[in-house]
Parts: sequence; C-alpha cells; structure tokens
Amino acid sequence: NFIIWVQSNIKDYKKRQKLLKREITEEDINKFKERNLQDTKTISRFLYNYINDYLLFAPSDTGKKKRVTAVNGTITAYLRKRWGINKIRANGDKHHAVDAVVIACTTDKMIKDLSSFSKYHELEYTHTDTESLLVNSLTGEILKRFPYPWEDFRPELMARLSDNPADALRKLNLIFYHGIDLSTIKPIFVSRMPRHKVTGAAHKATIKSARCLNNGIVICKTSLQNLKLDKEGEIANYYAPESDTILYNALKERLRAYDNKPAKAFAEPFYKPKADGTPGPLVKKVKVYEKSTLNVAVQQNTAVADNDSMVRVDVFHVKGDGYYLVPIYIADTLKKELPNKAIVAYKPYADWPVMDDSNFIFSLYPNDLIKFEHKNSVKFAKVNKESSLAETFSSKSEFVYYKTSNITTGAIGIITNDNTYVVKGLGVKRLSNLEKYQVDVLGNYTKVKKEIRRSFR
Repeated sequence: NFIIWVQSNIKDYKKRQKLLKREITEEDINKFKERNLQDTKTISRFLYNYINDYLLFAPSDTGKKKRVTAVNGTITAYLRKRWGINKIRANGDKHHAVDAVVIACTTDKMIKDLSSFSKYHELEYTHTDTESLLVNSLTGEILKRFPYPWEDFRPELMARLSDNPADALRKLNLIFYHGIDLSTIKPIFVSRMPRHKVTGAAHKATIKSARCLNNGIVICKTSLQNLKLDKEGEIANYYAPESDTILYNALKERLRAYDNKPAKAFAEPFYKPKADGTPGPLVKKVKVYEKSTLNVAVQQNTAVADNDSMVRVDVFHVKGDGYYLVPIYIADTLKKELPNKAIVAYKPYADWPVMDDSNFIFSLYPNDLIKFEHKNSVKFAKVNKESSLAETFSSKSEFVYYKTSNITTGAIGIITNDNTYVVKGLGVKRLSNLEKYQVDVLGNYTKVKKEIRRSFR
C-alpha cells in the first residue's frame, strides 16, 4: 500500500510539473471553474439534507412543515440588486454577511416568482421610487411587489456593516432600536479557524552542500536562468569562479549580451566553450552560495536542505528585553525536544539566543487571533488593489490574525479580521504588549491566559 501511495503521489507531482511548464489556457480555467461549481453543488446538497434531517427545530407558530430553504446565487444576486445592495468582494470578507442577511430575508414566494422569471424570460419589471413590480408581459398580471423586508432595511444593514455600527444607528434613530443600549452593538468580526496542520514535507527538495564557507552560508546548484549580474558586473553569489574561468566568463558575456535578463539569455541551451572556442558540454546548472539559517541534515548528514513548512511559532517574553519568536518546522515535530533558539533579526542561527521555557507565553498557528500594542504606530496596506477602501491606515493597537513569521527579520505577517488590510512585517521587538485570543464561530473572542508549551511527541 505504501508503494502504491508513493507511486500515486509521484504521478500527481509529474502532472503538476507538466502543467506548470505549459501556459494555462482558457479551456483549463473553464474546466477548473466547472469542477469547482460541481463540488459546490454537491456540498450544498449534502448540507441541506443534513440540516433538514437532523437539526431539531422549535415548534412553528404557523404550522409550516418546511423548515429549511435553499436559495441559489442567482436569486440572492437579483435581490441584492433590487434592494440596492452592492457586493464588492475586493473590500474584504464582510460580503458573506450581506449574503447571509439576504438569504435570511428571502421567502419561498420570492423564490417561486424569481425562478419563474429566470425560467421563461417573459417577465418585465418596472421600478419607481415607491414600489417595484414584476409583471407578466403576456397577461399583465402583477406577480410580485418588491418592497424591502422591513422599513429602513437597507440603511440599517449598511449601519451594521460599518466600522462603528453604534454611532451609525444613533444617527438613523430607528424606532425598533429605542430602549436598546447601542453601545453593546459591535462591528462584524470575521471568525477564522486556526490551522494546526502538521503534515507535509520535512524539508525542501534542493539539496545543498554541508560545507559552510562561514556562518549560515551553504553551497548549492542553481539553474542558469537564476543567475544575475551584480552592480560590479560579476555574477551574484557565484561559487569559486576561479575554478573554471572559461565557463564563468562565458556566462558573464551571455548575460551582458541580453542586458542581464537571464530568462532570455539562457532560453536556448548553453554549451561551455572549449579552449579553442568550439562548443563543449551542455551546462544546465552551476554552483552558487547562499544563506541557510535553518536547515535539515540529509543523506546521512553529508548534506543539508532548507526547512519546508513552519507549523507554528512559539512566543517568549523576557522581562525588560521584550518578545522573542522560536520557529517550529515540520522537521522539529519529529524530534524528542522542541528547539529553543529565538530569532534575532539579520543574525545567523549560531548567534540566536536560547530561550528558557519559564519565559514561554503561547504558541501561534496561522489564523490565531492576537492583539498587539505598538510603541509607535503600525501602517496597514490594503490587501486587494482593486478595493475601494483607503490605501492605508495606521494604528497603535489592533485585533489581527497571525499569518506567517520571517526568520530573517524576526517579524510576523498579520491581516485584519475581515482580510481588508495587511502588515507583512510587524517587528515583535517593537511591541509593548502582545496577547492571544480564542474566537468562536460567531466571532466572540476571549483572552488566552498563559499556555503550556506542548511538544508533538
């Protein structure tokens, strides 16, 4: 079974590599969309049946037997349009809340009328400031008046979607909010599930020499298309050019001839010139040196490879010295003891300090909620360039979701809860306070107290 599993994965890998090497066509994209739509239909049908068969409902005052209604995307899109609600996906994830409200307000009668409209294309609608009608073009029968679900539906929805719904509702002064403490109404908070996945490759595929030139430097082979001339006109990070000056000079000349554009320079096969100038052996890769802060010993400790996926980062706090991050990779989950060396920005692994477990405060997995307080201010940039939101905003304190850690800079990547803004490099050493929170499915969050550092074995 193991051999069959390996062979299957090799076959899938080869298929992926083949797709990567050729241009993705419009036919590929259409097939991809078709498969995803079919998957969505299957999942939706399963959930509909599951909820309908197993969820226990309270007794209905109307005696209605049908308690679960399925509403397709065409209907919700049409109702959004008729009710004047814009759905801008580029503006973050709150549009899912808009869909939820529209679905909750959709009745069976609306679905029946709109389904008839879509099926026969025989209905024409007119719209005035006071009412909206669906009219059968053959009989003149008015099939549906489209009022809002309730008075002031749209302004209330827009207020609840805003960053400060309490103030927005105060300005509206809606009658059904009289007597309600508006300060208890909080903005929509998107709940995300932390990713605790620990499966995957223990290290990356490129094998590097275990011989170190100095701290954190290793030797590996790279494709000619990765070569680049530096400011001095030499090939950047080329290892031991003096060992074969003919090859080295020929590579430099090729790069110069193509304005230092390696993809064009080595689009055609490159042959090492002989001493007499005639073509010699084909060259595909050459040796370069590069930094390798954290790596895994392979091939019976005769070589190394970079760590692959980071599972989590363990956060330590040293009184008077601030926060430190200890990265935990998939390879570390196979060891008896967890690593204790903490990242120091732009320092080699050998210079990283060893943390004491008594200073451990919590572990962070992707999509864990944190609250930071910065000594100065943090500048956020919008995630999607097509978004209609402001380009940036700054804040000294914010609830955000943790995404990644950078072992070179010692910084973390974060996003706002609704995925509208991002900070790719938040330096933890400049934080005056850092807290972790748990979030339930409804977006309610509670602070996590001091955790116990847990190993994987």
